[in-house]
Amino acid sequence: PGGMIALAALLTVAAAAWSSSSDDSDLFSATWAEADAKFADACARAGRLASYPVQGAGSPTGEQLYVRACMVGYEGEGAPGARVAMVALAGVGGVDGFGPLAALLRVLRDCAEDGPLALPERTRGVFVAFVDPWGAAWGMQQNANSTDLLLNINNVYDASDAQRENPILMEYISLLDIPHLDDPAVQAQASKALPTMIAKYGAENVSLALQYGQNADAQGVAYYGTSETQERQAVVQLLRDYLYSLDTHIVLVDLRAGGEVATFGDWQFAPTDADSEPYALAWLSMSGLNGTRTVSTLAESDINTAPWPVYDFVRRMYPHAEFVRFRWTASTYASQDYELSRAMTLYCRWYGDLRSDECVQARAQVAQYCNPNTDQWNQLLLDNSADLFEIVYAGLRNLTRGYDSGGAVLAATPAVVACLCLWATIVVLL
Repeated sequence: PGGMIALAALLTVAAAAWSSSSDDSDLFSATWAEADAKFADACARAGRLASYPVQGAGSPTGEQLYVRACMVGYEGEGAPGARVAMVALAGVGGVDGFGPLAALLRVLRDCAEDGPLALPERTRGVFVAFVDPWGAAWGMQQNANSTDLLLNINNVYDASDAQRENPILMEYISLLDIPHLDDPAVQAQASKALPTMIAKYGAENVSLALQYGQNADAQGVAYYGTSETQERQAVVQLLRDYLYSLDTHIVLVDLRAGGEVATFGDWQFAPTDADSEPYALAWLSMSGLNGTRTVSTLAESDINTAPWPVYDFVRRMYPHAEFVRFRWTASTYASQDYELSRAMTLYCRWYGDLRSDECVQARAQVAQYCNPNTDQWNQLLLDNSADLFEIVYAGLRNLTRGYDSGGAVLAATPAVVACLCLWATIVVLL
């Protein structure tokens, strides 16, 4: 009963911030609590909400934190056509979820109002807000234990000792000297750490080291922990709650923000494994946007698939389903300009005071890196995300054409997609 009362209060607060005539500016939020309330309200209008509490950590103003999920569309094992599901995750990196969540809120609004970004018929959508709610609430890219969920969610804590060796990353952490970052001299040294490492080992090797992560220094960067986090447990549970054994296709989109990966306010659309690449290229052609949009290949996107493939645990959970996975990253600023601030937030978490002036400033800078929240960036992000959804929707429509009214599979095999991809490539070459 207490949980129902709290949810009712949440929806009441959100209703004041969200009207049926909301414009796009209402989709953005300044705090986790505001964004969470908007998501809960949008889901109440469009689908079914589920809440997974994160225990032992609260927001700066004391709110209980949740991983929230919203299911939209067909439900149940026997629902006709309920064989194709899209899972969209925002905020796996904590504070990087505000812009991506705004894009998801617009989809939920259109699902409720039958707008242009409503889900295609005979598909299901599972929308997840802030996989790392603590990071979002505190302006961090890690959870309350400084675990990088971008790594932990892929269960890299199960890696062998040989895979865990990461001398380049440990050297970088040593140069940052995080325990002493309150010293201006150490800050000056730390500001040069990343350029020093790139000059010594090359940008590609440093990037790979950061993607591999480490579990030797819990107060260091790219720490993936020694066990499964409760946030990852929440994701696994919501997938069990919302995906079904009869699903034949699961399309997962991880929405992020941060870094100069495209023009300011645009997105990088990239497959996160080799099998998903032909889907991305074929769906781009089906959408009719191949003249104005591009899809990055694995090589172009700098996504590392070894030693731990991205979201491979979903494929293991549903081995019968064709699993397609993409990453959308909203472009902001050059990451090198914010490395010191990101390291400073770790100092604040473990050795300083997150509420002190210098720590509030560091957290604000990290939040700016992930979420510029200017009128220009916000509008560009939404305008460009509409194209990305249309690309995926074109693929979803194609997949659902492969079923009769009873849900029996008629077509839409990977071979067909590969052929379409080859055709699209030939057209471009001509």
